[in-house]
Amino acid sequence: MRLSYLPLSTALILIIILSLSPLSPLKGASADTLRMIQSPLVNIPVIALPGDSISVDIFLPEAEQLVFVSLLQDEREIELPFRPGPEAPFAGEQRIRAKLPESMLYGMYDIKIYSSGNPGTDLSENALYVIPSYKEKYTFIHITDTHLPSHKFWDDYGVENDSSEMDDFREVIRDINLINPAFVLHTGDLINDGELEALGIPAISRAKKILKELEVPVFLVPGNHDLGGWDATPAPDGTARRFWWKYFGWHSLNNTAASAVNTQNYAFRYGAHAYIGLESYVNYDRWREDIYGYQGFTSAQLQWLNSTVDAHSDADLKVLFYHYDFEDQLDLQVLGVDAAFWGHVHYNSGNTSAKPLNLSTGAVCDGRRWYRIVKVEDNSITQTWSIQAGEQGEILNEVYSADALSVTLANNSVMDFEDCRVKFPLPQGKRLLSLENAELYQIDSLSIPKMVYARTNLPANSQVTVSMEIEDIPETSLSPRIPLSPEIRHFPNPFNPRLQIRIGLPADMHIRTEITDLQGRSVALLNKGWLPAGTHTLIWDAADFPSGIYLLRTEAAQAGYRQIFMEKCLLIK
Repeated sequence: MRLSYLPLSTALILIIILSLSPLSPLKGASADTLRMIQSPLVNIPVIALPGDSISVDIFLPEAEQLVFVSLLQDEREIELPFRPGPEAPFAGEQRIRAKLPESMLYGMYDIKIYSSGNPGTDLSENALYVIPSYKEKYTFIHITDTHLPSHKFWDDYGVENDSSEMDDFREVIRDINLINPAFVLHTGDLINDGELEALGIPAISRAKKILKELEVPVFLVPGNHDLGGWDATPAPDGTARRFWWKYFGWHSLNNTAASAVNTQNYAFRYGAHAYIGLESYVNYDRWREDIYGYQGFTSAQLQWLNSTVDAHSDADLKVLFYHYDFEDQLDLQVLGVDAAFWGHVHYNSGNTSAKPLNLSTGAVCDGRRWYRIVKVEDNSITQTWSIQAGEQGEILNEVYSADALSVTLANNSVMDFEDCRVKFPLPQGKRLLSLENAELYQIDSLSIPKMVYARTNLPANSQVTVSMEIEDIPETSLSPRIPLSPEIRHFPNPFNPRLQIRIGLPADMHIRTEITDLQGRSVALLNKGWLPAGTHTLIWDAADFPSGIYLLRTEAAQAGYRQIFMEKCLLIK
């Protein structure tokens, strides 16, 4: 327990500030608390495939009605049709089911809902991650103890302006986005002082904002600094925990009924593998001690854990993650799990070969910048390795050329990275001819500028340069030659009523070409089947369609290869 005291004048000022609104964000706090959306969340997102149905849990006051659900990616918004789902897990909530479009760009999406209330919107950032498929061989990354935005406490000099831990975390994020793992596990102490937000110093709000900088999903469980609260602060007991709920969902955890679930525990699946997260804490201010006790896991949590492990008995791999087992309450052998990842101690420990694995990872904070890379193959964890980002060794580097047409990646670690992500802006009026040392993943033709996403292998202790060759887009048609990569062109644009689509293929490929509206709903299927190498022409006759913007989506695929092209086309009558 950390006890400290302020000079009387400072304490009086903070007490006065708190007396204005003890349970609401004050000066410096952002407005990104969650009003209605309880799941999915930036800290508990959903991984899904195009065309999947997802569940969204919403708390709506009785006088309000849900009217609209949408996805946001960059500046684009896609409406999602929804219907009532099965009964929500908590009283006062409703669960809806929303179907994703069959065709959509891969990556992170925000979920937005509109209700009849005032204000009538709520936004859950980085709540959905769309992928083409679940991999049997993949990597995830474990991080812990970021202690954002600073390792200073509420009564330390300069706490209002110190953001040193944000710098540490950004160096780790830079590496993570390059390595491109399937997901990230964060095992708590996201923030350093869970009561700062109530005292007018943005901490939770800034921590939540930086999580959005991750380009892969992060699954976060809270720790003692996130939830505990400090005895000596002027903040009321329970402030830290209640603010966590405001920013990270699950208002229902405020339920004090004997049968209520009061801790934020959850499980998710990645293909045939189950990952189970537990809240873990020290109840420093002893708020609701009859419910939470002082530290560790409650008996209700342990019952939930046992039933959840049983519910995932069909999983080929079962992994726990939590902040710390303060009272040695978990027996991994008895539970029948394959591994557990945790933090709190700020150093690496555990045996990387004895099963079940029971591993802590060094802290991100205080310049350590540790993260653990975990490789999964053949339904088991095959390798783990902890490395440091940024100034602590420069393990990974990426340097773009002046014209942004090539990037050199350097890997100074002993691990191979098999799915590194690189992206290039595509200059206006240019198209991609070929990529060197990388496989094309997708082209975002709706962004400005268009973005080319590629993936490459980066062996241990090596350097790889990825480059792209581009050329001018012809004015009227594709080149008659066989291209080095698939080429899609449509003209005229605007058009009325016939749109011509030229497809150039370097080899025989399975081509699906369709027209969708801005919500991703298919309005015309122009081709679905194999086309030989060469140039092909498709026509869309839109005589029976209203004026407006439509999306031309073409998917080109063959063994081990898949590419999606998205283009806007304007029908004017």
